[in-house]
Amino acid sequence: MVNWLYSEKVRKHFFNPVNVQLNTPEPHEFNATATIGSIVCGDMMQVWLRIDKVSEIIEKMTWKTFGCATAIASTSVLSEMVAGKTLEQAREIKAEDIVKSLEGLPQNKIHCSVMGDKALRMAINNYYRSTCQTEMIRQETGKVIDTRLIVTDEEVKDLIRQGTDTLQGIQEHLKVGVGDKALIKEIEKILEDERQGQKS
Repeated sequence: MVNWLYSEKVRKHFFNPVNVQLNTPEPHEFNATATIGSIVCGDMMQVWLRIDKVSEIIEKMTWKTFGCATAIASTSVLSEMVAGKTLEQAREIKAEDIVKSLEGLPQNKIHCSVMGDKALRMAINNYYRSTCQTEMIRQETGKVIDTRLIVTDEEVKDLIRQGTDTLQGIQEHLKVGVGDKALIKEIEKILEDERQGQKS
């Protein structure tokens, strides 16, 4: 047998991943979701969270990942790690925590494949946004363009890179500019810049 380059735990979660979302979720089955990455560029994943609205404890996380063995294994193990955690506990999980739970990964696989922690934090932000708790939203990068919903230009760019290339689509996902029409020109400028960048 060819030497297995990964830990037994990576192997377990790759061949038998847990909490995979095989079908389209039922309406109201989950109350938070986020997508990160791009099929064009490489790994892409979507996560769904079911959060108890009173305790704000994560009851369940499911996911879909397009990517390599480490991308699949890391998202699978993360879905186990977050169950039973509060939102504040969950968003403290970092990539290195996922790697440790998997008993290690090759260094060159960590950056490209362990993205679940960021997707999780995005989903938590989206939950806070949908429940009007904008004071709880934490942004990692980018300039805030919608101060009411705490949406950054980087979130808009990420969405465009994932294939949402219309103003209507961006607003459906992020609600940005819905309550402030003055922001539409800025969103359209980001959209145009990203389109031009994809052509070059």
